[in-house]
Amino acid sequence: MSKTSTETRTDSGSEEGLVSKERTQTQMVLRRFMRHRLAVTSLIVLLILVLISVLGPYLWKWDHGSHAGDVPIAKGPSGEHPFGTTRKAQDVLGLVIRGTQQSLKIGLLVALLDIGIGAIWGAVAGLFRGWVDAIMMRIVDVIFVVPFLAVVAALSSGITRVSWFEIALLIGLLGWGTTARLVRGQVLSLREQEFVEAARAVGASNTRIVFRHLLPNVTGIILVSATLAIVGAILTEAALSFLGFGIQAPDTSLGAQVSDGAGASMTKPWLFYFPGIALVLICLTFNFIGDGLRDAFDPRQTLERK
Repeated sequence: MSKTSTETRTDSGSEEGLVSKERTQTQMVLRRFMRHRLAVTSLIVLLILVLISVLGPYLWKWDHGSHAGDVPIAKGPSGEHPFGTTRKAQDVLGLVIRGTQQSLKIGLLVALLDIGIGAIWGAVAGLFRGWVDAIMMRIVDVIFVVPFLAVVAALSSGITRVSWFEIALLIGLLGWGTTARLVRGQVLSLREQEFVEAARAVGASNTRIVFRHLLPNVTGIILVSATLAIVGAILTEAALSFLGFGIQAPDTSLGAQVSDGAGASMTKPWLFYFPGIALVLICLTFNFIGDGLRDAFDPRQTLERK
């Protein structure tokens, strides 16, 4: 057998071993996550909320823009309107379904921006260190210094009719600094590991090292940070709506509905509590899912807490 044939078989075997190891690690993470009952329950609840937000507009006869009657008066829960109606005779259940849909879309887009910008930014800064790291992290420091909510509110006020996409874009482009710092901290320790040195030795490019070797090893931190980013984005949009800078009519969001119903929480509680409960439920599910992912990727933290 020739030397070339032997090397080819060795390389093939190492690749198969690497794939097998990755599959084993994935299976272990899934098993640990499935043992976290609260996280699994939250995932089921979240899937139900997603199904309701996607299928609800087609299955429920009242949408967020329709009026349940000619007289603009708020009515309490009834058989026809389980969540009651608003002062404009809009069905609250239809509004909550639409608001859940918009809040989830905002959270998802912000999470994608958080991963796409923050994780890559932190990995590059940690890999290169030196002046590259210094410049990149000073930019992150500037982002942290900027009054986040005030800037988003000021930018959104300049838009004629703010949509969920524009709100999510503003939040996402200004909110990825935490993920960048977390990923950079992990990469600073990973860059000295043997598998990174081996990749450099065989001539792997910096791009390959980042995407093939570093980012996969910080997946846990990235996913947990993404769940926190989703919660932060939904709550930020709610705060902007409360201040009058959020999604504007005729569209709606859970934050806008909570803001509209806050003044009547004592006299017409259904206007405040139903969208408020949906908002809290979404945030809690993502928080608990994040806890489950953290424990699944790093079981040592669970043991330390015990």
